[in-house]
Amino acid sequence: MLIKLNKIQISRIRRIALTTAFLLSIGVTGMSAHAHTPHDMVLAFAASPNYANDKTMFMANIGAYTGWRYDEILRSTDGGLTWTDIPNGINHPYELSTLRVSPKFSTDQTVFAGFQGRAGVYRSTNRGDSWEPYNTGLAASNLIVKKMEVAESSTGHVLFFADANGALFRRPSANANWVQVLDKTNKVTVIAISPDYAIDNTLVIASNTGDLRKSTNGGNDWTNMGNPTGTIIHDIVIAPGGASEIFLATPSFGIFIAMMEEVPLSIKEIIYLMRQSII
Repeated sequence: MLIKLNKIQISRIRRIALTTAFLLSIGVTGMSAHAHTPHDMVLAFAASPNYANDKTMFMANIGAYTGWRYDEILRSTDGGLTWTDIPNGINHPYELSTLRVSPKFSTDQTVFAGFQGRAGVYRSTNRGDSWEPYNTGLAASNLIVKKMEVAESSTGHVLFFADANGALFRRPSANANWVQVLDKTNKVTVIAISPDYAIDNTLVIASNTGDLRKSTNGGNDWTNMGNPTGTIIHDIVIAPGGASEIFLATPSFGIFIAMMEEVPLSIKEIIYLMRQSII
């Protein structure tokens, strides 16, 4: 079942919007946490899952002297008041595309960086103090990282990324190599991992045409869900609690809720949802 929403209940937003929850937790008031003159372009951002206690954040930008400095990764351990440049081991001019922090960062101190250029994925196991390539098992044609997501697993964490060709790769923390789980014909542009991945092993991907695929065993097998919105999809969020609902962000038609399983609704609930869809 698919429901189009232009207005979503605040309680539901609080339930699934992890980014919003994080920003609210640090008290968003419009204050800049990092700025130079001229202002730096921030390319990627990630926060510790234990931010409430460690106040740790990471960001990638083009540097204070735009035009000749390499992209750099910075770390803050005081909520953005001060930043430390931590590029050690990343000594090439390729553009950073994404940063991700291990769900078990407080114990494994692991951070990942993905690059638009042919540098692939880099990993740090000491809070970003030093970095090393994390590309074993990848061909040279797979080293452009477009999307990357990490999830807690029953044995540690698992990392997924989509390359420039649209193929999807997976690497659990216990594995020494990347494994391709979807080939380039799937044209993966969006990756969403269930907040309960350690239990349900669920992820959903969208292709460049808006077609969805769902896996409930960590990417080994996939179910084709078609294109429920009739357009491309910019982003996906999977709601906690069994991965029965996902939220789809579209360029022209707002936000959709896709029910992954048939959920019985009372007449009162159906009327409420219909009213919300036209507000």
